[in-house]
Amino acid sequence: MEHGGNRYQAGRKIGVSEDALIDFSANICPLGMPDPVREAAAAAAAAAVHYPDPSSSALCEQIARSMTDEGYDIRPQWVMCGSGAADLIYRLVFAMNPRTAVVPHPTFGEYEEAMGCIGTKIIGYDLNHDGFEIKEDILENINETVDMVFICSPNNPTGVLTERALLEAIVERTARVGALAVIDECFLDFVPEPRQYTMAGHLTDYPNMLILRSFTKMYAMPGLRLGYALCGDETILDQMKRFGPPWPVSTAAQAAGMAAILAKDHRQKTVGYILRERTWMEQALASMGIEFTQSSANYILIRVPEVSDLYEQMLLRRIMIRRCENYVNLDGSYFRIAVGCHEDNVQLMAALKQIIGEKRRLKER
Repeated sequence: MEHGGNRYQAGRKIGVSEDALIDFSANICPLGMPDPVREAAAAAAAAAVHYPDPSSSALCEQIARSMTDEGYDIRPQWVMCGSGAADLIYRLVFAMNPRTAVVPHPTFGEYEEAMGCIGTKIIGYDLNHDGFEIKEDILENINETVDMVFICSPNNPTGVLTERALLEAIVERTARVGALAVIDECFLDFVPEPRQYTMAGHLTDYPNMLILRSFTKMYAMPGLRLGYALCGDETILDQMKRFGPPWPVSTAAQAAGMAAILAKDHRQKTVGYILRERTWMEQALASMGIEFTQSSANYILIRVPEVSDLYEQMLLRRIMIRRCENYVNLDGSYFRIAVGCHEDNVQLMAALKQIIGEKRRLKER
């Protein structure tokens, strides 16, 4: 499974330092890591001579307290922290050992990567390329043979949200057939009104549901690795803890997470910035005649069939974008671009305009 953000490999490929690249392949907050988060992680280095808290107890309590303050009934024992959402996905799959699972296509590839390790049968729900929306007909795939259902909202790589009414219907159906619903909300922080879409208020209603969230994207801390799961069934989280090393979250990551929770204004600033820049980027893409999917996240899925070597052409200009041919139900004409800072976004659009313009002129000759 190839992910975005591998600046080291890309830099070696064209013989430059990774710091010389502009990275649109990883969906990280363009405002960077908040100062209090960076300072907390640095200060925690002094405690690195000791093992970290294996249960991330203080962080779990702070997550629960913060969400309770927002109006959700969350208990600390319903929270489990891990080394990023990917760590939690693998722990969940190994702990629950699903024989059959429903997965939309395209979506985040680690679900199937994890299940591939144990031979899970995948029932693919192909999203229509005109909008990539999950529709009610997904319910037809959820029957007594299914053990797990994965829904990512906003979806990666499309940025498309699933309405909460449909999410509730999906979770209710999974409960009826005795399956577990996994709702990945890792990019929901970038949505202006996340309360309209989150399932966090339904943990007591649906113990057969597990929600995934991440600190990585919003707080620009992918190198620290920190995510968490929410589940009203404590036995599921207890099982997950058995399937992985006993110290999943470093002391520095735990400290950074606690500081991030307190950085309330950072999310508000980021959401506004992303909305303005994404709108500007969409207008630029439309002016060039580039097909794109309407996104609610901090990235945009584009389709550029006329340039087969777009990734290589962009990399020569020291710009990284995310190839999407390894997503099921997408081909090599699709690319994902993150919403960056304005100066970088201008460079990206200028490069796209130049490359596509050259291809079109050649075709006209």
